[in-house]
Amino acid sequence: MNKILIIIFTLISLSVFGQKDPTKEVQPIVAEGKLLYKSEMASWYGTDLFLENYKNRDNIGGYFSYTYNDISKCVFFSKSDNPKIIGTISFDSTYNVKTAKTNLTEREFTTNENDLYVIRRIALSEVNSDILFKKYKNTNLNFIP
Repeated sequence: MNKILIIIFTLISLSVFGQKDPTKEVQPIVAEGKLLYKSEMASWYGTDLFLENYKNRDNIGGYFSYTYNDISKCVFFSKSDNPKIIGTISFDSTYNVKTAKTNLTEREFTTNENDLYVIRRIALSEVNSDILFKKYKNTNLNFIP
Protein backbone atom coordinates (compact mmCIF):
# COMPACT_ATOMS: atom_id res chain seq x y z
CA MET A 1 0.00 0.00 0.00
CA ASN A 2 2.81 2.43 0.91
CA LYS A 3 4.52 1.73 -2.41
CA ILE A 4 1.35 2.55 -4.34
CA LEU A 5 0.91 5.84 -2.47
CA ILE A 6 4.56 6.76 -3.07
CA ILE A 7 4.16 6.06 -6.80
CA ILE A 8 0.94 8.14 -6.99
CA PHE A 9 2.46 11.10 -5.10
CA THR A 10 5.58 10.90 -7.24
CA LEU A 11 3.55 11.02 -10.44
CA ILE A 12 1.44 13.92 -9.17
CA SER A 13 4.47 15.90 -8.05
CA LEU A 14 6.22 15.30 -11.39
CA SER A 15 3.25 16.67 -13.30
CA VAL A 16 3.03 19.73 -11.02
CA PHE A 17 6.72 20.55 -11.23
CA GLY A 18 6.81 19.80 -14.93
CA GLN A 19 4.63 22.77 -15.89
CA LYS A 20 6.26 25.68 -17.68
CA ASP A 21 5.96 29.28 -16.61
CA PRO A 22 3.58 30.77 -19.21
CA THR A 23 4.63 34.39 -18.55
CA LYS A 24 6.84 34.70 -21.65
CA GLU A 25 4.21 33.11 -23.87
CA VAL A 26 1.46 35.38 -22.55
CA GLN A 27 3.32 38.69 -22.97
CA PRO A 28 2.70 39.05 -26.74
CA ILE A 29 -0.97 38.25 -26.24
CA VAL A 30 -1.28 40.88 -23.49
CA ALA A 31 0.54 43.43 -25.67
CA GLU A 32 -1.85 42.78 -28.56
CA GLY A 33 -4.82 43.05 -26.21
CA LYS A 34 -3.59 46.43 -25.00
CA LEU A 35 -3.22 47.67 -28.59
CA LEU A 36 -6.78 46.53 -29.35
CA TYR A 37 -7.99 48.31 -26.24
CA LYS A 38 -6.23 51.53 -27.25
CA SER A 39 -7.68 51.32 -30.74
CA GLU A 40 -11.19 50.76 -29.44
CA MET A 41 -10.94 53.61 -26.93
CA ALA A 42 -9.69 55.97 -29.64
CA SER A 43 -12.50 54.85 -31.96
CA TRP A 44 -15.21 55.17 -29.32
CA TYR A 45 -14.29 58.58 -27.97
CA GLY A 46 -12.92 59.82 -31.28
CA THR A 47 -16.20 59.16 -33.06
CA ASP A 48 -18.14 61.06 -30.41
CA LEU A 49 -15.80 64.07 -30.61
CA PHE A 50 -15.65 64.07 -34.40
CA LEU A 51 -19.42 63.90 -34.89
CA GLU A 52 -19.83 66.66 -32.31
CA ASN A 53 -17.58 68.99 -34.35
CA TYR A 54 -17.89 67.91 -38.00
CA LYS A 55 -21.12 69.02 -39.65
CA ASN A 56 -20.92 67.58 -43.20
CA ARG A 57 -21.93 64.00 -42.36
CA ASP A 58 -22.57 63.13 -46.01
CA ASN A 59 -18.83 63.50 -46.61
CA ILE A 60 -17.77 60.86 -44.04
CA GLY A 61 -16.48 57.70 -45.72
CA GLY A 62 -15.28 55.90 -42.62
CA TYR A 63 -12.59 55.85 -39.96
CA PHE A 64 -9.88 53.77 -38.37
CA SER A 65 -7.69 54.10 -35.30
CA TYR A 66 -4.04 53.46 -34.60
CA THR A 67 -1.33 54.24 -32.07
CA TYR A 68 1.88 56.08 -32.93
CA ASN A 69 4.50 57.23 -30.37
CA ASP A 70 2.11 56.56 -27.46
CA ILE A 71 -0.55 58.79 -29.05
CA SER A 72 -3.76 57.05 -30.09
CA LYS A 73 -5.41 58.55 -33.13
CA CYS A 74 -8.78 58.12 -34.73
CA VAL A 75 -8.79 59.39 -38.31
CA PHE A 76 -11.84 59.98 -40.48
CA PHE A 77 -11.67 59.98 -44.24
CA SER A 78 -13.90 61.41 -46.93
CA LYS A 79 -16.36 59.54 -49.09
CA SER A 80 -14.85 59.91 -52.56
CA ASP A 81 -12.89 58.00 -55.20
CA ASN A 82 -9.70 59.61 -53.90
CA PRO A 83 -10.38 59.96 -50.15
CA LYS A 84 -8.57 62.39 -47.88
CA ILE A 85 -8.32 62.64 -44.12
CA ILE A 86 -11.07 65.03 -42.98
CA GLY A 87 -10.48 64.79 -39.25
CA THR A 88 -7.99 63.48 -36.70
CA ILE A 89 -8.73 63.04 -33.01
CA SER A 90 -5.61 62.39 -30.89
CA PHE A 91 -5.52 61.02 -27.34
CA ASP A 92 -2.82 60.64 -24.73
CA SER A 93 -2.81 57.58 -22.47
CA THR A 94 -5.69 58.93 -20.33
CA TYR A 95 -8.22 59.08 -23.20
CA ASN A 96 -9.63 62.17 -21.54
CA VAL A 97 -11.99 63.80 -24.06
CA LYS A 98 -11.30 67.22 -22.53
CA THR A 99 -7.58 67.03 -23.38
CA ALA A 100 -8.02 65.27 -26.73
CA LYS A 101 -6.81 67.19 -29.77
CA THR A 102 -9.27 67.65 -32.61
CA ASN A 103 -7.96 68.57 -36.04
CA LEU A 104 -10.55 68.99 -38.81
CA THR A 105 -8.09 70.17 -41.45
CA GLU A 106 -8.43 68.19 -44.68
CA ARG A 107 -5.15 66.54 -45.68
CA GLU A 108 -3.62 63.61 -47.54
CA PHE A 109 -3.05 60.24 -45.88
CA THR A 110 0.40 59.66 -44.40
CA THR A 111 2.17 56.55 -45.72
CA ASN A 112 1.20 54.59 -42.60
CA GLU A 113 -2.40 55.80 -42.75
CA ASN A 114 -2.63 54.88 -46.42
CA ASP A 115 -1.44 51.35 -45.62
CA LEU A 116 -4.05 51.04 -42.86
CA TYR A 117 -6.73 52.43 -45.17
CA VAL A 118 -5.87 49.86 -47.86
CA ILE A 119 -5.96 47.02 -45.29
CA ARG A 120 -9.36 48.27 -44.07
CA ARG A 121 -10.71 48.53 -47.62
CA ILE A 122 -9.57 44.97 -48.47
CA ALA A 123 -11.05 43.60 -45.23
CA LEU A 124 -14.35 45.37 -45.91
CA SER A 125 -14.43 43.96 -49.43
CA GLU A 126 -13.77 40.46 -48.06
CA VAL A 127 -16.52 40.79 -45.44
CA ASN A 128 -19.03 42.03 -48.01
CA SER A 129 -18.28 39.17 -50.41
CA ASP A 130 -18.17 36.34 -47.86
CA ILE A 131 -21.20 34.60 -46.36
CA LEU A 132 -19.26 33.73 -43.19
CA PHE A 133 -19.77 37.24 -41.77
CA LYS A 134 -23.24 38.24 -40.63
CA LYS A 135 -24.37 41.81 -40.13
CA TYR A 136 -27.16 42.59 -37.72
CA LYS A 137 -29.67 45.40 -37.95
CA ASN A 138 -28.44 48.72 -36.51
CA THR A 139 -24.87 47.46 -36.04
CA ASN A 140 -21.58 48.03 -37.82
CA LEU A 141 -18.35 46.09 -37.80
CA ASN A 142 -15.36 47.94 -36.38
CA PHE A 143 -12.32 47.04 -38.49
CA ILE A 144 -9.01 47.18 -36.68
CA PRO A 145 -6.20 47.04 -39.24
